[in-house]
Amino acid sequence: MPSLDPQNLPAKQVNDQLAKFMHTLRCRWEDEQEYEDIAEYRQAIVKACKVPGVTFGNMTKKPFEIHFTTFSGTRQAKHYSLRATLSSVTMYEHP
Repeated sequence: MPSLDPQNLPAKQVNDQLAKFMHTLRCRWEDEQEYEDIAEYRQAIVKACKVPGVTFGNMTKKPFEIHFTTFSGTRQAKHYSLRATLSSVTMYEHP
């Protein structure tokens, strides 16, 4: 997967705002996945992100990631995933 486009400011802002939170949620999911609904995690992420012009898509359990779309200065949609493991959080741009 291609890495984050450094020219896409909204994507960078999402990464800056959510990386630590995503890691915290991933660690919690490790312990609570039998009892909690992944949809509640998605709701918490959407609520925590204050970047205008970002639309969140689905959240998956394996891998633990959320998909989102931003718009560049030309209003062209760009699609990303923010993926968390127990040791890291990585953002990917989808072609």
